[in-house]
Amino acid sequence: MRYDFVVCEKDFRVIAIIELDDKSHEKASRIEADAKKERATAAAGIPLIRWRASALPDEPSIRQALAKYMRLPSSSELIA
Repeated sequence: MRYDFVVCEKDFRVIAIIELDDKSHEKASRIEADAKKERATAAAGIPLIRWRASALPDEPSIRQALAKYMRLPSSSELIA
């Protein structure tokens, strides 16, 4: 299974997977393949974010979408 982007923390923990959907994702075969990807990532507990390739978000929107999945530093990490 291939994904467009896998976003990781510095320790390589997967934060989320990003898929960019173009018109090819409207075909029946792609709809089925996308459903399999969604089930696989959900089973692994990994968020799957989908954006239309024709309407990509700007940087602040990307940061906002990923922020809810990022690990917040512990108080000991902040002091170091």
